[in-house]
Amino acid sequence: MTSQRKIEANQRNGRKSRGPNSAKGKRRARGNARRFGLSVPILVDRQAQAEALNMAHAIVGKEASDALLAQALVVAEIELELQRIHRTRGTAIELAMRQAGAVKDVPVAASTTRSTSLPADFTAALSDGFIGALPALRRIERYERRAYSRRKKALLRLNYLQLTS
Repeated sequence: MTSQRKIEANQRNGRKSRGPNSAKGKRRARGNARRFGLSVPILVDRQAQAEALNMAHAIVGKEASDALLAQALVVAEIELELQRIHRTRGTAIELAMRQAGAVKDVPVAASTTRSTSLPADFTAALSDGFIGALPALRRIERYERRAYSRRKKALLRLNYLQLTS
């Protein structure tokens, strides 16, 4: 039997992990999905549909069964989703770097050697840029984790279908 102390601890922890409670917090959470555009299904875009279909045919071949092609299409959609997430992450980092004042190009000598000869103002701006990008990267990571999980399950289903057909 579960003790009263453990029940109360579970209830306290449960209250902490149910997302934002205030109207302002809920608006902010809704805005995250819109800001990054990652909550919109990738196949809404016609070009992405064609690319996903080409990728699905490349995965299973042109002569595959309908079930196999449908599952390969799911895998292709998730791959395109991951590409979009990675582009969004790069954009978030680049934006934070620009806002922090980090120069766009690293001097060639600094990028090819392991010395610490970078100018102090550059390293400070670089670290400020990465620190500034962290909140956005944390929000983007949620979408990435979900996509990797979906891809793993989709690949397992595809493998099962290939073995059984």
